[in-house]
Amino acid sequence: MKKIYLIIFVITLVLTPISLFAQQEAASDPQEGNAAVYYTKAMELLKFPDPAQRPEIFKRIAEIMEKGWQEEDKDVEEILQQSEPSLKEFSNGILLKQCDFTFGKKYEYLIDEPIPSLLKIRELTELVILKGRWYEKNGEFNKATDEYLSLLRFSWHISEGKGLLFKMMGVAAERDACIPLKQYLNSNIAQKQNCLKISNHLSDHNKKHFLIEELYMNEKEIFLSKIRKGIDIDEVNNFSNSLLKSKYHREFLKQGEELAGNTLSC
Repeated sequence: MKKIYLIIFVITLVLTPISLFAQQEAASDPQEGNAAVYYTKAMELLKFPDPAQRPEIFKRIAEIMEKGWQEEDKDVEEILQQSEPSLKEFSNGILLKQCDFTFGKKYEYLIDEPIPSLLKIRELTELVILKGRWYEKNGEFNKATDEYLSLLRFSWHISEGKGLLFKMMGVAAERDACIPLKQYLNSNIAQKQNCLKISNHLSDHNKKHFLIEELYMNEKEIFLSKIRKGIDIDEVNNFSNSLLKSKYHREFLKQGEELAGNTLSC
């Protein structure tokens, strides 16, 4: 029965409106060496139309991403041209090793750490693929390969974040990058130099790829963070001086740790 109450409590907390875009304290200078600074700028500079108002464009974008440019598409090319400043910031980001979307700010609870916009991450991924496909269209396969490999680097950076959403975004970007790379490697125009470059990059990428055990541990941390935050809010608002409530909370946290497969002592 106690475990049922625990599960209901966690679900209630999850459904409480919490902004995914928690504001970090403004820094006087951008963090040197943090790719997230440049990716954030890149997302701000995107010139994608509203999907609800122009759904036909996104259908064409999806076709270009999967099969390449089959014909001239002025609307999509215009998006590409207008978003060149975004691609420039993106290119600055992939050169760096570190990617931290908390921007160095420490959060008391893991669940309060900011998560970048899923839509913007998706649009930035699409933009890089479109640029690569545009290079392919013009016979510049070396540059096209570099774009796709840069997206693999981006996917690794995104996967550095804690929690399932970061891993999902990273895997999605990785999948999108691998589609044109596989098509190129299987074509009769693939050059040996590019093939070696792709092979070396993939070898390095696989070494940095997150393991399922890492995802499991991150999700456990987030689960316990939800419980701890809920307990702290409860104590502040209700029974901060109650020994009975304190005993209840210790038991509550103990059960949460047991459910998470964590045997930390209370």
